[in-house]
Amino acid sequence: MKKVEEGEYKGWNLLDANGRWDVDRTKENQKKVGNSNNDFALGFNTSVTYKNFTLSASLDWRQGGDFFSESMKRMARSGKIESWNNGISTSTFTGVLNANSFNGDRAALANEIKTNPIYRDNNVWVGGRNQELGGFDYNGNYNGAFFPGVIDNGDGTYTENFGGAEGTQFFDAYRVVESSGSFWRTGETFMYDASFVKLRDITLSYKFSNKVAKYISAEIFHFRYMLKTSCYGQKPILV
Repeated sequence: MKKVEEGEYKGWNLLDANGRWDVDRTKENQKKVGNSNNDFALGFNTSVTYKNFTLSASLDWRQGGDFFSESMKRMARSGKIESWNNGISTSTFTGVLNANSFNGDRAALANEIKTNPIYRDNNVWVGGRNQELGGFDYNGNYNGAFFPGVIDNGDGTYTENFGGAEGTQFFDAYRVVESSGSFWRTGETFMYDASFVKLRDITLSYKFSNKVAKYISAEIFHFRYMLKTSCYGQKPILV
């Protein structure tokens, strides 16, 4: 993320003319996130026998590594989940502040953002998906949102994008989590721990007496239950 390096707005995110983050996409400055390699993976088998009954089970344990959930990203983009575990700006429904903050006083909203470093030092968004959730009027709909920061005018001056009545550039709040990842660091936001312990299968066996086994031509009866992998994105649920 590009930031102002000096002057009154030092430390603020630089925005393009449309109010989007001005992201440094040069290869040497790209940040690597996640690691699909696990620290170790183990399998366990255990059994208990009582008289003619035997109960056995198999378990899998994977420790370490990460996975990216495309499913969670798409649900967040569509407003199906509220929290995305991103600290101060954790909601996909409404921003850290919105159009209803300070009873709709845009000047007070802009002053709060400008004077409080928390909005400068964190990648947050302001607004909401509808009027009730604090969306700003945007193209005739109340789904407007914006990123706090400043727009470089190209002549050494900046235009504040803090929510004031003049100069603020809005976008559709439904695009806060964009499929292409152009608005949010989706690669990091929807990365999850790939560790799990999973019961693979469980089997109950019964050994028939010699007389019964000879009569039915079977010595042991097995009832085996295979557990399907339940996924949260691609991650098996802990059991």
